Amino acid sequence: MSSATVAGEAPARYSRDVLVHSRCTVTQINPFSYDRPLTPGDAIDRPLERSTMADLAFSGQTSRLAAPRRYGKTTLIGALAAELRSLRWIVAVSDFSRCRTIEDVGERLYDGWRRGLDRRGTSTLWKRVNRELEATVEAGISGLARASVKRRQAGRGERPLARVHALLALPERLASEKRRVLVVFDEFQDLLTADDDFDGLLRSHVQHHAGIASYCYAGSQVSLLRALFEDRRRPLFGQAREVALSPIPEEAIAGWVQARFEAAGKSVPAESARALAAGAHGHPQRAAMVAHFLWNRPRLNEEGVRAAESEALSAASGELEQLWSALTRAQRQVLGAVAEGETKLLSAASLESMGLGKSTAQQARDLLEAEGHIRVDSSGPSLADPFLARWLSRPIQRP
Repeated sequence: MSSATVAGEAPARYSRDVLVHSRCTVTQINPFSYDRPLTPGDAIDRPLERSTMADLAFSGQTSRLAAPRRYGKTTLIGALAAELRSLRWIVAVSDFSRCRTIEDVGERLYDGWRRGLDRRGTSTLWKRVNRELEATVEAGISGLARASVKRRQAGRGERPLARVHALLALPERLASEKRRVLVVFDEFQDLLTADDDFDGLLRSHVQHHAGIASYCYAGSQVSLLRALFEDRRRPLFGQAREVALSPIPEEAIAGWVQARFEAAGKSVPAESARALAAGAHGHPQRAAMVAHFLWNRPRLNEEGVRAAESEALSAASGELEQLWSALTRAQRQVLGAVAEGETKLLSAASLESMGLGKSTAQQARDLLEAEGHIRVDSSGPSLADPFLARWLSRPIQRP
């Protein structure tokens, strides 16, 4: 319904829970969003992970946060940033998703600092820092690490590189402010698309920021992010403590669903909330998606939960189809085997069933893990997305 006033009608009136119009009433706006990171007040809290990351930041340590896409990583970063900002920290969050060039890197770094500083309490500081930053770039930076960044490649001009160096050195300009600083690099692994040696360039700056800034590196390609910090050949080897996002406990999801329903003026039975949580398998975005469709069901019983799951799966079918289409034959075989509960993927029986050689199956498994489609723990591999197994087993709809 548009908020514009229609000729001859009374203007719409809005309240928190009820939208009233002269011709109709829409009660209780759906409180469940699932298509974007949630604000701290709307999200399922992860107190252990948030506390761990805050403790590392306070002690000047570096953290790395690895989780599949849509698993609550960015939401957790937002909650951590809000907590620290309430304590007068300066928090700059840069998202490097799909970065391709040094110009892209500079733009993302700049945007992170702009959003971190151009706010109430630090806007004057941002204006000063921004002027100094631009002056530094115009003048150029002596001693640029040109050996570590291949300027002969497209987009590696001196000005973009100078801009990146100035932005990476920015915490040093804030040292005189006597305020704690946290710098977050989200989708950190995508920086290597801009330059394979970028972690070396980054280390040349952050190694001088002890006592000045704390860092957090986050990414959705779990294995790749881990390799950047656990491979002795990489510049950031051993430079960050891993904070893994585990599946959210069912009781936390169920409690969150009930609380959100009640806050918006509805009551959902405890057994329905538990059924929803059990079906989500600890996946926060899928739990929010099912809750969104449950809100609109005429009955909020367990039958309603099953119907909401079906609606949510239909809504997600497009993205799941795209995922499946992008996989190789070997990846599809491995993913299908995991969906069916196979835990010993490299056993002779499993390899025969998939029709794959051991090295091919292992490469497919490792890539699926690196891209966050499967999780591997002590009990073996499992699908990160609970919708994927249901989608694979769903009958194909023929026209």
